[in-house]
Amino acid sequence: VRHLLATTGAFGIKAVNPAGVARWRRNAQHDRIDSIDDAVGDTRVSPRALLELFTEAQDAFDLPHATHIHGPQLGEPGAIDITLNLCRALNGRRFHLAHLQYYAYGKTDKGGFVSAVEPLCERLREQRDATFDLGLVAFGPAFTATADLPLEFNLYRSAGSPLRPAYFCESGNEDCFGVMPLVHESGNPVHAMQWAVGLELALTMDDPWRCAMSIDHPNGGSFTNYPQLIAQLMSKPMRDERLRACHQHATDRTGLASITRELSLYEVAIMTRAAPARALGLTRKGHLGPGADGDVTIYNDDTADPRAMFERPQWVIKGGRVIVNEGMVLDTPRGARLRADVDDDERGASAVGDWRASHGLDGAASGLHASEVAGMTAVGRGE
Repeated sequence: VRHLLATTGAFGIKAVNPAGVARWRRNAQHDRIDSIDDAVGDTRVSPRALLELFTEAQDAFDLPHATHIHGPQLGEPGAIDITLNLCRALNGRRFHLAHLQYYAYGKTDKGGFVSAVEPLCERLREQRDATFDLGLVAFGPAFTATADLPLEFNLYRSAGSPLRPAYFCESGNEDCFGVMPLVHESGNPVHAMQWAVGLELALTMDDPWRCAMSIDHPNGGSFTNYPQLIAQLMSKPMRDERLRACHQHATDRTGLASITRELSLYEVAIMTRAAPARALGLTRKGHLGPGADGDVTIYNDDTADPRAMFERPQWVIKGGRVIVNEGMVLDTPRGARLRADVDDDERGASAVGDWRASHGLDGAASGLHASEVAGMTAVGRGE
């Protein structure tokens, strides 16, 4: 883990369907993980074992951001069960659950979707070391992009077509990627449920400091949809109007219709700025104190129409420089690349070299060392 962090210039560890992709590669019939103890073939490698390893490593290397988990059974009816088991297995450890909405589903007697927001929120209230982001869904064009290849393959089988093709890529049987265009429709029962459950989660969570607002761009839709989603969270009439236009499942199978809470501007500021900065360990971001980076967005005070307010900031300041003035973009500065402060590990380099050699990959003998990628990672670091 140390070697991979150092040579890739990564900021932290992300586990995408841990053990699930490798298990599927060995047997195409194993396209899902049923238990966090499901092993890969005859090995001891399981989701539980990998997540225990990664959460130990993050603390050993003093990584600022906890292990970022894209769990098994993403977006499936009944995903709540394995998600709760995963949380229990990591009790007492730091971890971050990504795009939480996709795991907040129970299963009806007929195998359909039903909201499981309440038990998920109850579990996370007890695990104060856990952070999470919402994974909201917005109606309109989207684009799935994931390293969870069995998930992408099943999405294509259910929603793909010659007019909506998918692309799958594997690199040396080591990593993989899948992409597919998608449109979220309010009349689609699954898409309507995803939209409703995401808002239900945001309004049920009682600690905005551990909850980052995310739309899982581009999977849940474009980040340009944030203003309308924020407006729906701040205004019950706005979300009720949208709910009436959705498939009936969004009303009948979630608790969104009965929620009267409206997020305050203060809570929105936390969930969109301060909480993500804190979860990522970025001490110079997400606040206006001495030593902060001077990244500030200033809006006209129009909380009666939050969508219009957030769609058009008055000023955007980056590093103390005004880059947007009354909707006019003045500058597009490059951001800095952030990476973990972790030294390379010769044992890790040797292990990777042996693994590559056993798979007949080019340049296998020496593995990959931090010195070899220094030239590549220096570009864009802003140093």
